[in-house]
Amino acid sequence: TVAMAQQKMVKGVVTATNGETVIGATVQEKGTENGAITDVNGAYSIQVAPGATLVFSYMGYQPQEIAVGNNTVINVTMAEDNELLEEVVVVGYGVQKKSSLTASVASVSSKEIAKQVTSNVASALIGRTPGVEILQNGGEAGGDVSILIRGAGTFGSTEPLYIVDGAVSNNGINALNPSDIESIEILKDGSAAAIYGSRAANGVVLVTTKSGKSGRTTVEVNGAFSYQTPSKMLDFMNAEQWRSYANMLADNSGYDRASQNVNPANPNQSTDWQDIYYQNASMWNLSAAILGGSENSTFSTSVGYAKQEGIVIQSDFEKYNARVNGSY
Repeated sequence: TVAMAQQKMVKGVVTATNGETVIGATVQEKGTENGAITDVNGAYSIQVAPGATLVFSYMGYQPQEIAVGNNTVINVTMAEDNELLEEVVVVGYGVQKKSSLTASVASVSSKEIAKQVTSNVASALIGRTPGVEILQNGGEAGGDVSILIRGAGTFGSTEPLYIVDGAVSNNGINALNPSDIESIEILKDGSAAAIYGSRAANGVVLVTTKSGKSGRTTVEVNGAFSYQTPSKMLDFMNAEQWRSYANMLADNSGYDRASQNVNPANPNQSTDWQDIYYQNASMWNLSAAILGGSENSTFSTSVGYAKQEGIVIQSDFEKYNARVNGSY
């Protein structure tokens, strides 16, 4: 005589900690191949033997084991497993795990950008992106910065293609507020052309700005200050030394000495023109942002102000930013 144990039906719903249902979670009777998958509503049903234990698992969440006992309804809330979450990068069509990425991509996060006080986003990439050359176009305050990816790829313009939140930017990224940046990815090899075509011949710079998250409102206030000073001052002659040099030059050349060098109007006056035209310059970067959203919509709004005094007098730079980003 063969006796079969009486199985019983167990049902329930699997949800995440934020209240959303988990679709496609695995519900398995421990030690057997008996299992089920949650549907679009997060619901499941499974026949199990008496004394069974159910194992609930889903990628990115901590697995749970629950003894069935006398229960016929078991609802489970799954918590995220942060140790399983890997860093992802934006690659044009979407995102990929950084560990499985085969294309050549340089990625810079907002934390890295925040380490440098600058009025220009591109300046924050200096030294953080292998294979990418950052060129300062002149030394004036607020000067434009060019990005050169793996050398000059064309005989015409060498500027890469700039994509800001999925939209092509014809003005580069110099006008953006560094505090608004979530991440920057630079596509450096030929695979970028498969997405963006011939415009990507010089590479692609993908910029993702900060956006609100559902369920909470966040206020961010950022302030940064830096101080600039000339790295080297040249050692010039003073007025008396110059007159002696000019007179000696005239004597050795057979010319008459200049009258202003023989009888100067103010022989004791000497002007250090470097001291007049150069100065120690400060740079401020201030910004404030409000981010938030609900289940169906998110918003992000920010304002920013940057001021950079020029090391050369009367070459100051000021920039005002305002940004609104919403989705529904």
